[in-house]
Amino acid sequence: MECEWPTERPVYINPPFSQPLPWVRRAASHAGPVTMLLPVDPTTKWWTYSEGFEVILIGSRLHFNEATTYARQTLCIWRKAA
Repeated sequence: MECEWPTERPVYINPPFSQPLPWVRRAASHAGPVTMLLPVDPTTKWWTYSEGFEVILIGSRLHFNEATTYARQTLCIWRKAA
């Protein structure tokens, strides 16, 4: 979080699912495009930052190291709308 994020090209962020709020806040105020991979959970505070972002739900569970994510960590990609 301490390094500069470029504004002339898209930034990809995979924040820790346990604490995505600081990353989402920074992405919401960033001047350039940001793509984030996040768990789908509209009951959390960081979900309120979805205004101004395009939410793209991933239709199936993702696999990491041959393990399947469980339902509360079904993932989505948010990116700034053009």
